[in-house]
Amino acid sequence: MKTNSNVLFQRALNEVDIIENEFQKLSVKGRCEALIFISIFIYTEASNNEKFKNGQLIEEFLDNIAISVKKSMFFKSNEYVKDFVNDRFKFYHSEYIKNCDQNMYTPMYIYNAFYLKPFANDPTNIRSFNLNPMVLLEFKSFLVRQVRNIESKVL
Repeated sequence: MKTNSNVLFQRALNEVDIIENEFQKLSVKGRCEALIFISIFIYTEASNNEKFKNGQLIEEFLDNIAISVKKSMFFKSNEYVKDFVNDRFKFYHSEYIKNCDQNMYTPMYIYNAFYLKPFANDPTNIRSFNLNPMVLLEFKSFLVRQVRNIESKVL
């Protein structure tokens, strides 16, 4: 039987599949980055849903995210992985807010973390970025649509 936390985790994985199917294929590490990003919005929706008010369910969901990331960070400690995931939550949340609030903003740092340098210590450290600006504009609108889709689905 699937627990509610497993339902949330599967939902997050399904959303990562949507990124790959509707935007661009991800590496294994890139999938982890996208999973962390998507989890922010799944977590927010679950936190606002009576069915998921149990704090333990949310913790189990977040643990599933960390376990999934750990599988791709072979030699890192559990503590390192949890810190990494927490730092990425903050990073992605901040970047997504900019993506929505600033018309001229392009999500190149999110793109960098997903596609160019997944698991980089600092995804904002870009020495050269030669991506076609149209790809970033497509990515910007794709992210907004995807998050709105997550927010509109009933958990």
